Amino acid sequence: MEGGNYWVELEMKMEMRGACWVKQRPKIPLMSNLFCPWRNVRLISCEYQPACSTVSTQWSLKDLVYFLLQQVLSTEPTAPTKCSHLLTPATTGHCHPHSGYVFGISKNLFDRLEEDQYNYRWEINTYYPFYDEGVWELARFLVENLNQTQIDKFLKLKWVGDSKHYSTDQLLDWMDALPCFAEWKVSKLEFTGYKTIHPIQLIWHDALEVIKQLFSDPVFANHITFQPHIVNVRNQHEYGDYMSADLAWKIQDCLPLGMMQVPIILGGLQMYPIFITIGNLDSECVDLVCANLKLAAKTGCFMSDPSKFIHYAFTPLVGHVCDLPEASMTAAVSKNVSPLTMAIQENFGDGKAAKAMYLSGIHMPYWRDWMFVCPSVFLAGEVLHTCLKSFADHLLNWIKEIVGKPELDACYIIQHKWHCNIQHTIVASIAGTTPPIFICMIHALIEFIYLAQNPVHSAETLQSMMQTLTDFYLFKDAIIETQARGGKGFRGTVERLGTLMQFSADMIERLLITHCKDLFSVWILNCQESMELFNLYALFCSHYSSLVNVICTEDKAVTTVNTVLSWVSRVLPDEAHSVHGPCPVCNHFLKGILSGDALTAFHLTSTPDFQSLSPIDIHTTYSLIDFDHALSQFIRQFSLSTGEHTRWDHKYGHFCTWKKFQLQLHSAFQPWLIMPSRVIQAYPPCSGFPLRNCDNVLVDVIGDDGQITSHVAQVRLIFQPKIPHASDLVLPSYLSCPLLYVQYFDFIASPNDHPELAMWTVEHSYVEDQHVKCRCGGVV
Repeated sequence: MEGGNYWVELEMKMEMRGACWVKQRPKIPLMSNLFCPWRNVRLISCEYQPACSTVSTQWSLKDLVYFLLQQVLSTEPTAPTKCSHLLTPATTGHCHPHSGYVFGISKNLFDRLEEDQYNYRWEINTYYPFYDEGVWELARFLVENLNQTQIDKFLKLKWVGDSKHYSTDQLLDWMDALPCFAEWKVSKLEFTGYKTIHPIQLIWHDALEVIKQLFSDPVFANHITFQPHIVNVRNQHEYGDYMSADLAWKIQDCLPLGMMQVPIILGGLQMYPIFITIGNLDSECVDLVCANLKLAAKTGCFMSDPSKFIHYAFTPLVGHVCDLPEASMTAAVSKNVSPLTMAIQENFGDGKAAKAMYLSGIHMPYWRDWMFVCPSVFLAGEVLHTCLKSFADHLLNWIKEIVGKPELDACYIIQHKWHCNIQHTIVASIAGTTPPIFICMIHALIEFIYLAQNPVHSAETLQSMMQTLTDFYLFKDAIIETQARGGKGFRGTVERLGTLMQFSADMIERLLITHCKDLFSVWILNCQESMELFNLYALFCSHYSSLVNVICTEDKAVTTVNTVLSWVSRVLPDEAHSVHGPCPVCNHFLKGILSGDALTAFHLTSTPDFQSLSPIDIHTTYSLIDFDHALSQFIRQFSLSTGEHTRWDHKYGHFCTWKKFQLQLHSAFQPWLIMPSRVIQAYPPCSGFPLRNCDNVLVDVIGDDGQITSHVAQVRLIFQPKIPHASDLVLPSYLSCPLLYVQYFDFIASPNDHPELAMWTVEHSYVEDQHVKCRCGGVV
């Protein structure tokens, strides 16, 4: 549209955390503030302005129509879904007014594949240069799992058949012909005064090309936030990812009108590759890898997003995920100095002049010329090492010293390797065996570890996190000064950068295991990335599907962390089996048994563990004395409340029973996320567990007055009445579904009664009948 500009006025319906509000934007020149929370956009007006604007565009009318149809007309407001109970009240928010503008239409990552030299052959054979899909799958399997010699031996087997028409060299040549954008490079390094027998080779990507490839990948279309935004829940600023934090807004204020941020997070551990950079080599190596990325942080560059829209982006470094030794090296300070603050360790070292200023001697750190960068900001608190590993290295050892290692090991004989499981019960386990002041200290630190892992934060949760540290300081005077600075650092990090979990090293540790333990070459690295890209591209092309991952506007629960599987399952559900990676969370809310308020889902296997047990069998197998009485009360109560009566006599009936079931909930912090299900056990007593192996749950019981009371109970039996096939008896609705027999606990102390625990204390509930004392149970 040379010679003028089209100006578009949009009304955008904003959906975030279930709450909605409408914001009408002023007329903007071919730009749109579209990002994840803005789900619905409605065209108000569109007019053409003659050439007098300073904004230069090269759009055709066809491009404009495409833009409006794809991003405006196709996103009509959606009707409320059944998940109305997930709505968060009193939620408001707004986006940065000068960010995320669109400057045209380009191509996403998959569209760029159509520029390949063999594109004309793909129109005939999607899997060219391979004969067909079968040959492609075989070749991919061989290259991923066998070396060249093993492939050659495999292809010479008589059983292989058609593979005799091609050789190992042909397969590898075909792999080389696959398209690859951000190719791996090799540079030889030489350091003055440091000679090596073999040359040092740096295997690296151009970091900017990697970022452009990630940003334009349609796989991530539903997972990219384009604008800094502020969300207020109950008048409190909510901190989630980086774009909801303070630093994103402040950097955006410094950028020109319409620009956007692509925040960079590096990750790696000492002596291993940092993903995008190298963690244990000279800063010159990192300068080489990130040279263009640092230039883009200073001057910006054009990038195409997954929906083909062009943005002008800047690339500030906002995080470097690493452990303490790596952080000290990155900040260019000595090991006894905090990489984040001015704190030092008293009486450290021997006072040499080289360490007088507590510097490591690195005079040109890689971040020195990176815009908007300071190590006290991007070296964020790391949950895995700062919290979880600290618990294993320090707190657990303190507890062993006081409680005794044999006794603690006996308590956690099954979960001794899983420190996160020990954290769940450690406070209650040591209660009564350690001094109250010690319990207070452990409880405060455990609470801090939990709060630090919140996926979203507010001023209230941050204050709670700081209060736990204050409680800890009261009983840990020796480290008040050092730990006080650390605690404030955590709060400041959340406010500046967002929740700490986005900087956890869990994923980095996993990638080191899966990608960096084996020897690799440039050819292998390029081949792996080319195969992944080509496989997904061929899958969509062979089914004539769009290469644009349309932003999903449905308000539905999220059950998968595999973005590729999410896209394929939505567009080509029959081909979901071809996608490898993390399995999605099974959504039991679709076909499982729902609680009365639909907030909890239950799942049982179709085959019971015991097909038919009489009441006597249940008494003998499960050691349940009052099962008959509890079931009789349950039937009587529901017969009166529902008016459904039955001729079925439970004393002479039979029951199917299960040893376990799965319980599933929504996330407490992000209600649209479905959490993985948890197994609830109800095993009968056995030689290994003579006192049974059963789990405790929280049960809401409706009393005769209609009031709901919460009880802590132990699940002892999972059962369902069984009617013989020859019988014409029909069970009432309250007996037609699986039921639980539980035994209750009584609350004997509140958190105020034992401030050092700050927990409710319970004990088994008993009843006495004819001089017989037994556990109090009921059917739910």
